[in-house]
Amino acid sequence: MIAIAAAVIVLLSVGATLALYVVAQKPYVYPMKPDNAEWKELTREEKHEVCRIPQYRLWFMSTEHLLDATLDHPLVISLDIFDKRAYGIEYMRDVCDAYCMLIKRSDAKDVMLARYWELVQDDDNIAHVIDSYLLSDLLLYDPILVKQLTVEEKEALRTYTTDSTEGHSYDKEWRESILTY
Repeated sequence: MIAIAAAVIVLLSVGATLALYVVAQKPYVYPMKPDNAEWKELTREEKHEVCRIPQYRLWFMSTEHLLDATLDHPLVISLDIFDKRAYGIEYMRDVCDAYCMLIKRSDAKDVMLARYWELVQDDDNIAHVIDSYLLSDLLLYDPILVKQLTVEEKEALRTYTTDSTEGHSYDKEWRESILTY
C-alpha cells in the first residue's frame, strides 16, 4: 500500500514538472501592460507585482524566452534615462525577474548577441531599434555580461554602436565609455 502511494506521488510530481516545462516553453505574456486601462490605476508597487514571473516558470523557460520576456517587460525602459549606466543595470535587476534569470544562463551572451545583430538589420522598425539599443547597453554595461564578451565581440559592438549613433545626442559618459571600453 505504501509502495503504491509512493508511486502515485512520484507520478504526480513527474507529471506536474512536465506540465510546468511544457507551459514554460511558450513565450511569457505579461498579464497587464501600459496600454491597459487598469494599468494607469496601479501604484508603482502594484505594477511591479503584476509584472513578476513565478519562479517555477522562470526555471523552465528557454534562454530565448527569457530574453523575450526581458525585452517585453512593461517596466523596462532605456538605460539612457539614468545618470549612470550602473543605475540602469540595477534597475533592470530590481524590476525584471526574466533578466535576473537570463544573466545566470551560460548561453545568455550568445543569445543576446544573436538577437542584437538580428534586430539591427531592421532599423526601419522602431521597436527593433529600441530593443537593439537596450541589448547593446546591457551587453556593454552589465559586468556579468561584459566579462563574457570576447575582444572581437566588444569591438564589433563598440564599432557598430558608435557608427549607428553618429549624429544622435547621447550623454558624454555613454559616448566615452563606449569608445574606451
